[in-house]
Amino acid sequence: MAQKHKNILIISPEDWGISKLSKHHYALAFAEAGFSVYFMTVNFSSSPKKDEACPDHKNIRLISFPISKNLNWFRFHFRSLYNAVLKSKVKKWLKEYPDFEYVLSFDCNGAFTDLSNFKGKKTIFFPADQVNEEYRNEYRGFDQLVSISPVILEAFSNAKNKTVLHHGLSPDFIEGNKLEHFDPENKLEKVAYVGNLLIGPILDKANLTAIVQNNPEIEFHFYGAFQKGVNNLGGTVSEDTTAFVDFLKNSENCVLHGMVSSKTLSEELRNQDAFLICYDYNCDKNKCSNSHKILEYLATGKPIISTRISMYDDLKLFPMLPTFDNSEFPTFFSLQKENWSEINSKEAFNERRNFAFANSYTIKAEKLVTLFKGTNSKLLL
Repeated sequence: MAQKHKNILIISPEDWGISKLSKHHYALAFAEAGFSVYFMTVNFSSSPKKDEACPDHKNIRLISFPISKNLNWFRFHFRSLYNAVLKSKVKKWLKEYPDFEYVLSFDCNGAFTDLSNFKGKKTIFFPADQVNEEYRNEYRGFDQLVSISPVILEAFSNAKNKTVLHHGLSPDFIEGNKLEHFDPENKLEKVAYVGNLLIGPILDKANLTAIVQNNPEIEFHFYGAFQKGVNNLGGTVSEDTTAFVDFLKNSENCVLHGMVSSKTLSEELRNQDAFLICYDYNCDKNKCSNSHKILEYLATGKPIISTRISMYDDLKLFPMLPTFDNSEFPTFFSLQKENWSEINSKEAFNERRNFAFANSYTIKAEKLVTLFKGTNSKLLL
């Protein structure tokens, strides 16, 4: 997919930083393929920000688009005026940059709803999370609609050329795990959870607490933000979140690592025996349909013990609750300890790794280029 000198604008609701989500990994994949990547986030402060070179790749330029607090107020209270002013600002802003061959927007918060303003030759709208209901009908000006879940696409009933594209796997997790081999002596002694602990009620803190308390012989490792202000992905610090983080800090069988780089995370996860996913369906706007961390877990080949994630219902890659009712999840976790030899088999190890490696971000970026060129619509990729 060598694409030297082609320009792509990637619009992201999350800043560039240590923690990376799909939009950051796609930027790296396109940059590695030779694209000139312009990674744009919004600057809501009154202080202007200059463009920066990306510390992770020479082909990525970090751009901050200014939206003043006053203009942002109109985004929520007077959309027609907001849209008119924003269109004018984008037109002026574009004069400072080269023409974009492709525009790839992950914005789902109503900041940029008319993507035709960016004048890309081809445009993909890629909401990786559920779009706020008040803005759904405003999104326009794109050639393809892509998401990681049919649940998210269902909200756009009138859109054409809709594609479900599974999450991707970054090179760090491929290169680091390809040389790993199945260890029949692997025991369930260390379990890892990866993710932002400040994401709010989506994280099923009550059942995670019960699992930690019920299994004092297991060492639980948590990777991800747990302190406000040290997090490029955002989050909230509610009373129950603070209590949960304090509980983990004070539990002898828990280790909080905080945010780490993708490379460090891939190395650390190879030292774990199994992994946890624990989401509350009732609080998840994406209805527990998918999670980017699953592929990172699967790349190790080791078992995942999970609440239900519907995109994996028929894949049988790891033990998962059959229902969105999590009340029996601590019991389900204990059952997997008894079934350890079955879920930790060599066959399952290879199936998990093969699935993960087949979903690399390099492959996903190539499929996006195919969609940019106008083919392969309405596919599960």
